[in-house]
Amino acid sequence: TQRAQLEQSYDTARLGRFARYAIGFQMALEHPFGIGPLVFGTIYGEDTHDIWLKALMDYGWLGFVSFLTLTLWTICAGFRILLRDRPWQRYLL
Repeated sequence: TQRAQLEQSYDTARLGRFARYAIGFQMALEHPFGIGPLVFGTIYGEDTHDIWLKALMDYGWLGFVSFLTLTLWTICAGFRILLRDRPWQRYLL
């Protein structure tokens, strides 16, 4: 069936997922400080539909690294809190 395929028509279209990655990475190389928020949608008529690519294109490399750092820091802090020993933990496990 169509759902069982690895590539769908929206992946390989002119502005499909893979084309957006290529366009976005090329724009990030051409504009290292980003193109600005919501500019991709005005140029191509659709949004990127990918938060990582959007951060890279909108805010440039510095914004992308900041976003990545903040995301990883939040995940690490959450796991640190989640895995902390609690007095009632032995009753739950």
